Amino acid sequence: MLWGVSISLSPGLVEPVRGIGDSRAWRAMRWAWREYRTARLFGDKDNMTEKAFKIRMLQESVGIKLSDFSELGIVWPTELDLAIKP
Repeated sequence: MLWGVSISLSPGLVEPVRGIGDSRAWRAMRWAWREYRTARLFGDKDNMTEKAFKIRMLQESVGIKLSDFSELGIVWPTELDLAIKP
């Protein structure tokens, strides 16, 4: 469990963990964005990637549009990708 959410490979991609309040999730997301911007300032790609995953999990948890972080070159799985796998 990371930042109050659990990773799931189901079509939902990330399943919110019961018990985390929206205010805690928003606070954690704001902190993760701050850390992401700091890592970007210093060119730390590993830390940027870690924070990008945290941010996306928290965005899924609160039900907002997911950021794509195109500058990292990560191809994020979609619901369609997960449904097509044999």
